[in-house]
Amino acid sequence: MYFGTLIICVVLVNVQSQGIQETRIVNIDQGPVRGYKNPGEGFYSFYNIPFATVRERFKAPSPPPTWTTPFDAVDRGIICPQGPVSYVDLTNKTMQEDCLVINVYVPETNKTNLPVLVDVHGGAFHAGFGATYSYNSFATSNNVIIVTYNYRIGILGFICMGTENIPGNAGMKDVVAGLRWVQRNIASFGGNPNDVTLTGCSAGGSAIDLLPLSNITRGLFNQVIIDSGSNLATYGVQSNPIEVAKQHAELYNFTDFHNFDAVERFFLTEPFDTFIKINSNCGPCVERDVGEEMFLTEAPYTILNRGDYIKYPTLYGLSDMEGLFPHEAIEVISQILESNFANFLPSDLQFSSEEERQRVAESVKYFYFGNESIASNFLKLVDFQSDITFVTSILRTVKLNVNAGHREFYLYEYSFYEEDAVIKGAPHCAQARAARDEDETNLTEDYRRVKTFIREFWFNFMTAGNPVINATPVASWPTVGQNRSPHLSVGRSIELRGPLMQERAEFWDAIYERHYRVPVPPTRDSASSLAPRNVAIIAILLTIYTLL
Repeated sequence: MYFGTLIICVVLVNVQSQGIQETRIVNIDQGPVRGYKNPGEGFYSFYNIPFATVRERFKAPSPPPTWTTPFDAVDRGIICPQGPVSYVDLTNKTMQEDCLVINVYVPETNKTNLPVLVDVHGGAFHAGFGATYSYNSFATSNNVIIVTYNYRIGILGFICMGTENIPGNAGMKDVVAGLRWVQRNIASFGGNPNDVTLTGCSAGGSAIDLLPLSNITRGLFNQVIIDSGSNLATYGVQSNPIEVAKQHAELYNFTDFHNFDAVERFFLTEPFDTFIKINSNCGPCVERDVGEEMFLTEAPYTILNRGDYIKYPTLYGLSDMEGLFPHEAIEVISQILESNFANFLPSDLQFSSEEERQRVAESVKYFYFGNESIASNFLKLVDFQSDITFVTSILRTVKLNVNAGHREFYLYEYSFYEEDAVIKGAPHCAQARAARDEDETNLTEDYRRVKTFIREFWFNFMTAGNPVINATPVASWPTVGQNRSPHLSVGRSIELRGPLMQERAEFWDAIYERHYRVPVPPTRDSASSLAPRNVAIIAILLTIYTLL
């Protein structure tokens, strides 16, 4: 619903080191906030507005603070606790547990009821922050309001023990709190709370894909753009949260990790500095009812299979080389694979015996590499890594949505590469990068064309419900049906095609039909066959090639 009337006050101020800036004061439900417009830019930035408060570690967020004088919405660099990774710049950042701040970017216009794009950042659920990337070119050219924000990540966001003190999904409850803030306040910035589109890539895509399956998100958004992530991803929902908690306690050198109560006390009392020494690979979980609001009450597969969820208009994309990793890592990964290939099977599979696990591993290895060495088949290795970490779960989710009767689901594959590229394909989240801001000084005309198209079909989808209008550059783009067909191929050419990665998809469909382990909620006596070294290998993969 709308919260009050749009009230704008524009003045000029002199901000040290930034010269003369226009400011805009907007009244939200917490009090007035002051945003800034940099010279030459076509939008106002409102940074680091507290949208909720972390009062208790691991618990759902509390209401945000209020004020009476204007809150100066400048970038204070506030981020949630996290360890260093190569793909996130932590320079000049302030890391704190009470880290729930939101950023709003408003085009310079007097129009109201503007469409709103909310970006949920990626980072394997252990890295990243709201202001990691920007969409200002997209916003100013289309009169779209952009919202980004922090949510708790890593141990502090996603350890899940099913107790009153650590119920689980703190990070996802932060995501929901941010969307509730948007509903209460975005009209004051000129946005339409009834026209909110969510977008995210990698873990951000997985988070968004979980939102329609939650009972507490209804009415908070209208359509979703999901890239390179899925609610069925192995990193997306913990198969056995208690086993994950014990494994992480051991990783942090806690010796009494078999003692449930001791593990709980450890996570509650350790300073957050402990938890940023090793990057966590735990994500959301199926919760146990402890008498509080729950984000996820059943396994995503169960909900999708039953079809009992709101089917929001969905734009679903992936790249053709999701598992592309730095070339220098080939030899290392090949050696690990050759030593024990079974350890690289997805962690959400289960087997009746070690012999069965080895038989499935041999069939998978032969499917990708035949009788040849892994190191000599770089592109097949990319396919394998793509499938076990991203592609298989994405394509399984597509199939389940179609079977559940989802009629507004658009599927596409992004495969653009430059003409002189050594590797002819697109890495993880390349399609989302095309929609974002980046230095365009030396971009080729081919890539400019693709960036323009990606932004156009995002905007068309947001405002018209159809990614392609005016028959450009393809006559039509039908919604996806059986056999994951059709899909739009966005590469050096743009064309409508049939089934997406059909042979690989059907191969893994058969394996998952026999061996899928449905995630369970945490219980004190739960145990798991998940091997710690399997968890470590998945973490290594994500560290190597998760590029947000």
